[in-house]
Amino acid sequence: MFHNTIRKTVATAATALIALGAILGVASPALAHDELVGIDLVADPSDGRVEAVKLSYSNSIVEVGTEILVTGPDGASAISSAPEVAGPDVTQALNADLPRGSYTVAWRVVSSDGHPIEGGFVFFVTDQGTADPNDIAAIEADERGLDAAADTSGFPVIGIVGISALAALAVAGAVVAILVGKKRRAQAFGAPQSDSEDES
Repeated sequence: MFHNTIRKTVATAATALIALGAILGVASPALAHDELVGIDLVADPSDGRVEAVKLSYSNSIVEVGTEILVTGPDGASAISSAPEVAGPDVTQALNADLPRGSYTVAWRVVSSDGHPIEGGFVFFVTDQGTADPNDIAAIEADERGLDAAADTSGFPVIGIVGISALAALAVAGAVVAILVGKKRRAQAFGAPQSDSEDES
């Protein structure tokens, strides 16, 4: 009877673990990566010349790993400093007096869930150094000029499932240990094991 009790306990723990995995599997889409929600061309208020590009995301991003490349019509870099991260916003300062032409922006940031995301777009600068914020075109992945993002340490769903599995096994082991200790104490004092105890 005692061994039946152990088997029942382990089976119950396994069932709970399977149910937990199913719940996490259903919930995993909710842990989707952050996404770009806005692009703003920052202009000098005095003459309207483009000074920077500002990218806004759906959540605060991780500062480490942020990279923005801006290439001018001559193929040279048009950035003047490192990007500045402020919560969900990333601002990339540009060179002064940008020449007329198309500018390609390629960006890569680390999502708040620890995974890298990337994208790209193009904007056009006029002879006056201004640009129309409504005239921005997204570009395909193979045109961005950024390599595939490297793996970044985060806390993906598989990690949550693994820890949950270990926790469930630990609970099952603790229950079995308690039952074994109870039986040994009962045997040491000569107390009989009742059927009602075995069946519980």
